[in-house]
Parts: sequence; C-alpha cells; structure tokens
Amino acid sequence: MNGGRSFDVIVVGAGVIGLSIAYELLRRERSVLLIEKERPGAGASSVAGGMLAPVSESEDQPAPLTDLCLLAAREYPVFVGELERVGGRTTRYRDEGTLWVALNRDDQEELARLEAALHERDLAVEKLNAAGIAELEPHLSPRVLGGLRVPGDHQIDPRALLHVLQRAVRALGGRFLCPSRVRRVIAQDGRAVGVLAVDPDGSERALPAEQVVLATGAWTTSEILGKAAPFAVRPVKGQLVRLHGPALIRHVAHTPDVYVIPREDGELLIGATVEEMGFDVSPRAGAVMDLLRHAWELLPGSYDLDFVAVDVGLRPATEDHAPLIGPTDLDGLLLATGHYRNGILLAPVTARAIADWVAGSSIDPRFTPFVPCRIDAVETA
Repeated sequence: MNGGRSFDVIVVGAGVIGLSIAYELLRRERSVLLIEKERPGAGASSVAGGMLAPVSESEDQPAPLTDLCLLAAREYPVFVGELERVGGRTTRYRDEGTLWVALNRDDQEELARLEAALHERDLAVEKLNAAGIAELEPHLSPRVLGGLRVPGDHQIDPRALLHVLQRAVRALGGRFLCPSRVRRVIAQDGRAVGVLAVDPDGSERALPAEQVVLATGAWTTSEILGKAAPFAVRPVKGQLVRLHGPALIRHVAHTPDVYVIPREDGELLIGATVEEMGFDVSPRAGAVMDLLRHAWELLPGSYDLDFVAVDVGLRPATEDHAPLIGPTDLDGLLLATGHYRNGILLAPVTARAIADWVAGSSIDPRFTPFVPCRIDAVETA
C-alpha cells in the first residue's frame, strides 16, 4: 500500500470513544492515527449531558450491560485522575448522585417501579419524602411529593472531557487527520491493512496500519465496513437545551419527563428527547417547548435563566441497544460503536478492552456479550 507512514493502529472517529481508545493505546506505546470527518469531538459526544448513570439506567437494560456500566462507574475516578494528570486540565467530574423526583401520582408510581427494580438488583437507592428532597434542593418545585436519591449515579462535563482527552492524546504523541472522511476499510488477503481516506478537496489517500478501529458512532455504515457488517447502527436523535445563570441546584434532577444537569460555571442542561428521525439534526420548536415546560415544572427558577442554545446529537443505537465492542470477522478490524446513551460512561472500559484485543491480551469475560460476532450468532440461529 502506497500511503506513507504506517501506524500500529488507525482509529476512525474522534468522539469520546475514539479519543479514549487512542489515549489508552498511546499509554501502551502504540503509534496511533485518529481520523475524523469534522473536528475532534464534533459529534454526539459534545452534545451529551454527561450523566454517568449505571444505576438509574439499569431498570431498562439487560443484566450484562448493567454489569458493564457498573464496572465503568467504579473505574471512572481512576481514569479521570490519570487523564487529568496527563492532559493538564479538569474534566469537571462530580459525584453528588442523582435525584429522581415525583411531581404527581403517576410519577410516584413510576418511581416506585424504579425503586423496586433497583432493590431487586441490590443497587443503592434512598427513598426521600418531600421534606427530604427540599432539604437537599430547596429550589425544586414546592409541588414535589417525594423521590429517590441514587448515590451511584455521577456526572462529567463531556466538553471538558473531550478537551482533556485531545490534550492527552497530543501529549502522548498521537496524530490527527481532520477533516478527512474514511471511505472504506482496505482489506488484503483477508485482513484489514488500512483505510481509504478522502480529504475535503476530494483527493484520496490509502493509509496503512497494522490494525483499524472504527469508533464512528451512528456513521458506522456498510459503505465503510463492506462485508464485515451484517448488522446496522442507526442514529437516534436527541435535543438538549442549554441555559445559564445563577446556580439553582447541585444534583442532577430527574422526573420521568425531563432531567436537569447543573454545571459549576452556572450552565444548566435540560434534556433530552429520544427521536427516530434518521440523520435529521434540525432543532424542533415543539421539542424545545416541551423540555422547557417540564424543566420549569421541576425547577421554577429555570424560567429566569438565559437561553444559550439548543444542541442536537445522534446517538448510535443497535437493534438490541447494546454496544459493539471487539473484533469483526475481518482480521485486524475492530469495532467500538453502538453505545447509545452510555457512550460517555463506557468510553474508558471500551478503550481498555480494545487495547487488550489489539495487544492480543486476555479479555475480561464481561465484554463477551458485546462482541460484534454476536449479531452473526443471532442471525444464523
């Protein structure tokens, strides 16, 4: 292949998953080229809320995914500490926990189901009456009937995380190629040997590597993968509102209809919609109105905050809503995609697993349910 320098690994996609994989590989002294079609962190990662919620999300997840999310949450503080040391900046990681709040009888019934599900899985949850909620967050609505405190759910600022990851990757010698779009994986003798990239001026270049990792989110298409992809990753649209002003709350606060996420700099995030709209990234007035109304019902003071922006992202989802992590049928090609609503949380453990596969090391068996070949097994059963 005539493409100049060969890298140990080419990572396609520079969102939180791709950047985390590059960071982990570089720590293990692999040479890495990151290719991104826009700019690093420009996709779904930069518009994520940043909730690290392995406990709250467990109600609607299969046990293997919950176990992986809980593992990720336990390892996150160590990951953050080392990353901030290398990157030289804060990721704004916070561990106050999450409050689930009931504003009416229907909410109470839904929270009762959540509490029962968490108890069934032996996950920590504390039931609070209205006075207990008000003591923790006095600016929440006086209509609050009670709720739950979930101490195992934390948060991080995805934009700060992306910034620190980029700094760390550069500090460790990682290379970036962006904007550049990967047209396809190049295979030779049954093995991935690089990628064909297209620059903004339309010129193509073949870039060689010992192994290729696709961390391309919702853009993990058969066009790139060719015969290596008997499955589909689809985009799921999410809209998120950003406000700014005086700090009103410390905890992430949820109702069944909305969540609000406070940042230390006075930003307040309101989210998020879940829409099957293909690759449409247009903000919609109705969705924004619903988010603002639900937020006002939960946190009346949000009415007086400055309106900053509406962000739209595309979550990558598989048919079973479980991620694709690991090797494909094409030797030398690995996937790290389909994380849906858990991308920020699962990025560090995904990176560790991919780096283990690249090195030929033994793999944590907790990743077995998420290898791409599981799709083949289901389809041929």
